[in-house]
Amino acid sequence: MTTEPTPLHVVLAIDEMEQRADLFYELFEGREDVAFTDNPHPHQQKLDEGEMDQSVFDHLHVAGSSIGIYPLEGGNRCRWICSDFDTSEAEALAWRYAEAWEYYGIQAWVETSRSKGYHVWVFADDWMSGTIARRAGLWVHELAGVEAIELNPKQELLEDGGYGNCVRLPYPHEPGRLRQAVLKYQPDGPANESQFYDVDTWIGKAHSMRTPVHELQRLAAMWKPKPPPPMTGREYTGDRTGGRGESNNHIVQIFRGEEDVKKGERDTVFFTLANHIRGLGMDIDEAMTVVREVWETQTEDKESFPLHVAVEKIRRVYGVNR
Repeated sequence: MTTEPTPLHVVLAIDEMEQRADLFYELFEGREDVAFTDNPHPHQQKLDEGEMDQSVFDHLHVAGSSIGIYPLEGGNRCRWICSDFDTSEAEALAWRYAEAWEYYGIQAWVETSRSKGYHVWVFADDWMSGTIARRAGLWVHELAGVEAIELNPKQELLEDGGYGNCVRLPYPHEPGRLRQAVLKYQPDGPANESQFYDVDTWIGKAHSMRTPVHELQRLAAMWKPKPPPPMTGREYTGDRTGGRGESNNHIVQIFRGEEDVKKGERDTVFFTLANHIRGLGMDIDEAMTVVREVWETQTEDKESFPLHVAVEKIRRVYGVNR
C-alpha cells in the first residue's frame, strides 16, 4: 500500500510552527526538567530530556496546553525577570514599573496575565545569575516606588534542590481570549485586540530588544539590602494574641492561630504575615518562630510549599540574608 506524501503546504506550516516555538522558548528558557501545565488539569509535571520542546510547541498551538516555566536553570542562573501584579491597582503599578526599566533604556514588556493581573517581563541576551536577575528587579522596583511582592526569580539561589516558583507564559493557544498577550502601549480603558501584539510580531521585537547582561549587572549592583531592625533582646513567649485593629482580619486570624493558610494564597499570606509581624515590633528570631509555627500547623499542602519559601518572606521583609 502506497503512503500518500504529506502536502507541501502542511510541511511548510509545521516548519513555521516549530520555528515559532524555538524562537519563543529562546526568550523564556529556564529549567527543562519540570514545567507547570494545565493539561489535563493544573499540576507540576516532571519532564524527560527533549519534552520541554514539545511542551512549548503545544503551549503555542494546542488548546488547553498552556505551561509555566521555572526560571532558575541549574539552581542559580536564568534568562529573564518577571514581576507579577495582582492587586486592584495592578495595571497602573505594572506600567509604572515598566517605565522605570525604560528610564535605563531597557525594554520591559507588559502582559495581561491569566486573570485580572499583569506581568512585566525583561529578557537578557544571555544567561545571568539569579543574583543579578533578582537584585536588578529589586532595584527597579525601588526606583519605581512599587513594592516587589511577586518578583521572579523569587530566590537568588536554590540551595535545597527544589524547583523554585514558576510563571505562566504568554500566548497560549486560546483563540478569541484577550488575556496572556503583550500590550503595545497602555490603553485608555479596556484593551481591544488591535492594542496587543500578535505572537510572531512580538517574538521578533522581543528578540531584537533583549538586554545585555552587563547592563542588568550594573543595576543589580545598585540595590542594597535594607539593614535589619535592631534586636529587642526579648525572648519569644509564644504569645500570638496581638494584631487586633488590623485592617486585614484574615492575617490577624492566621497570626492568632485561628484560621488556616489555604493552598491558593500561601505566597501572599506569608508575605503579608511577615509585614504584620514586623509591624508588631517583633525581632527577626521571633518572626521566624511564628512563621515556622504557622507553616507547621496551619498550612495546606506543605509538600508543594516548603518551609524555606515561607521563611524567605521574613528575610525579604526584614532585609536580611542568612
